[in-house]
Amino acid sequence: MSHRHEPSSLKQTNKKHKGKNGRGKRNIKLTQGGKIQKLKLSDTASLINSVSKSNRLNQLNQTRKNKRLELINKKRIGSSFGPPKVIAFISLNDFIETIEFSESFLKFQSNTFVNNADN
Repeated sequence: MSHRHEPSSLKQTNKKHKGKNGRGKRNIKLTQGGKIQKLKLSDTASLINSVSKSNRLNQLNQTRKNKRLELINKKRIGSSFGPPKVIAFISLNDFIETIEFSESFLKFQSNTFVNNADN
């Protein structure tokens, strides 16, 4: 009785190397060969006008950063008329009443505010 080693259905199969379809670098160059087509004028214009992805992302980040800084500065200032101001009136003698003076001061400020807003 002779015994044979025959492959079963569970035989290991190795994947082939993924190379360049068996073509070497020299063969690829030979098959490509010849001159390259010139770009049309419209193609070159579109290449010049197109912005690379990194430039677009950089520009987007810069505008985002500038808008954020602008918003932070607006919050710091308070409004277009400047930050809110706290004013205290202290009477150093009995001749001036602080309540009347503060009311007249506020009326004067409101008038100047209205005049400035009209200009």
